[in-house]
Amino acid sequence: MLDVYGGAARLWWPDVSAESDPHEHPLLFVWNEADARRVVERIVAAVGGQMRKAGEERLAVGEIVEVVVGDLMPYGAFVTLESGRKGLVHVSELTDQYVSHPCEVVEPGDVYRAAVLWDDDRGLALSFTRQPTDVAETEVTEAQAEIGRLRNENRALAEDRRDALEELRRTKDRVRELERRLRDQRLSTPPRGGRRLTEDEFLDMIRSSYEDRYHGDDATRYPLRSVRVGREFMERLRTLDGVPIEKVVAVCADVAAGRVHEIPGRETHQLKTGEGGAPARVRQADGAGAWRCALQRGTPSARRLHWWELPSGGVELASVGLHDDFSIPE
Repeated sequence: MLDVYGGAARLWWPDVSAESDPHEHPLLFVWNEADARRVVERIVAAVGGQMRKAGEERLAVGEIVEVVVGDLMPYGAFVTLESGRKGLVHVSELTDQYVSHPCEVVEPGDVYRAAVLWDDDRGLALSFTRQPTDVAETEVTEAQAEIGRLRNENRALAEDRRDALEELRRTKDRVRELERRLRDQRLSTPPRGGRRLTEDEFLDMIRSSYEDRYHGDDATRYPLRSVRVGREFMERLRTLDGVPIEKVVAVCADVAAGRVHEIPGRETHQLKTGEGGAPARVRQADGAGAWRCALQRGTPSARRLHWWELPSGGVELASVGLHDDFSIPE
């Protein structure tokens, strides 16, 4: 119940009647009647939320239910559903016309069909005037607004993703450049104390050369295969002169990628067991095929690289030697 006392709007609990002593049962004072009505709605909503039985399903927005009018308050009419649940029809939802009090249009015991406005923690709110289509249109409007908000969020996320990908690309470029500098420094700096290049170091140089030169579609088309060195390869590599070590590394990377067969200048071909129409050389132990390609061209002492193509798909580097040397260590 609302009344005005001393210039303020007083809010009374529904069980307090007009005949009750106002000084014994005041609930609270609100200095503005409109604010008082909002407080009432929030209190009623809180009470209504407690009226739903534990485990009872919520009603769908727009659902039509039959209700019986109960207590009438200045702010609306309490109603009871067939299930026994309590709800509230606000005074503005009783009729399309303005009324100052629900008693002008409804009486306790009246039976109506009402549309559900909401059924959540705020309580159960219903309407005698709204049709299901009105509620549906409201939901559509809210859904469209939510879609717009999500689109804006997705647009912002897409921009963040593009920025992150660009930063990742720049970082990869920096890493490749640092790896290249490190490799160049290692190639140009002789081992201290006469230390020789190890197999692991040489294989690491091949992998670095591959990663530096094969990107994107090339890396997909020419994946790096498994590479190992034969028992005599490192010793022959150490005695090699006239060919920079980085050149040998680059050619070995092309061999490991399988691209060497497509480079005309490498003059790649199988090693034969003899001259003319002799068959290709095959290692008896595992069936590997012998191949060779050019490290140099246009000189009588041009160097060649020999290797085994393994049945597993990998590569075994065998030796480096002169143009007229057709031997290959097994």
